[in-house]
Amino acid sequence: MVVPIQVANSILKKSFEEYILLTPLKLNFLIYFLYRDYLFNYNSCLFSERFTLTKSGPILYSIFNKFGNQNKNILTFGRNALKEVSVANGKSYSILLDYVWNKYKNYSELELFDIISRENSAYLNSIKSGEKFLLDKYILDEAINIHEKVLLKAKELRKKI
Repeated sequence: MVVPIQVANSILKKSFEEYILLTPLKLNFLIYFLYRDYLFNYNSCLFSERFTLTKSGPILYSIFNKFGNQNKNILTFGRNALKEVSVANGKSYSILLDYVWNKYKNYSELELFDIISRENSAYLNSIKSGEKFLLDKYILDEAINIHEKVLLKAKELRKKI
C-alpha cells in the first residue's frame, strides 16, 4: 500500500513531463479515478486515507493540505516529512496510472466533476446516504457499473458486425 502523496507525485511527474498543469482539485479527481480503477482491478485499496465528501467533489485532505486548496497550478512535487520526494510505482500500478492519465489528463476540473457526480456515482450515492466520506462499496459499485456499460456497448457493436 502506498500513501496519497506518492500517488499524487506519480501523477504530477506525468503532468510535468507533458506540460499539463494541475490544480489541487484536478489532482484529487485524478487520484480518485486511479483509486477507483485500482480497487476494481485488484480488489484492494490503493491507500488507507478516505476521500472526504465536499461540495467540490471527493477530496483527500492530505493532498489539499500539501498543495493548497486554491485554483493555483501545482508547480512542485509534494515532499514527505524528511523533505524527500517519492512516487508510487510497480508494474500493475503504472499500467493503471498510464490509463487514467491518458483518459482524463485533458479534461477540465468541471468536466471531471461532471463525471464524478453523474447519476449513481459513488460520490452522489455516498452523499444521499448521509456519509461524510466516500465509501469503497459505492466506489466499487460505480466501477462495476462503468464496466457493465462498456460490455453492453461492445455486445451491441458485435451484433452490428
